[in-house]
Amino acid sequence: MTYGEQIRETVNQWTLTSGAFDGVIDFDKVMQNPGNPLAPNPTYDSGDHLHPNDAGYQAMADAVDLIYGRLTGRAGVCSATIPRQPCSTPSHQ
Repeated sequence: MTYGEQIRETVNQWTLTSGAFDGVIDFDKVMQNPGNPLAPNPTYDSGDHLHPNDAGYQAMADAVDLIYGRLTGRAGVCSATIPRQPCSTPSHQ
């Protein structure tokens, strides 16, 4: 694992578990390659292996559900709600 990947994973883990934010959507889960979770899904990759293309941005938007001020995730995306609650996989689809 590269140093950059270690930093990315550390930051993602802190973001998801620290309680510092009112809500969190784990876009890493949305964007990762199913065959290689350390790489972006080629369907969503802009070509630089870092930034999403239009389909990737749409996938991230589709993973967010704003209902009555609650931030929830879809399709196995880790989420938290307002007020702060632990990050967990939602049970609804």
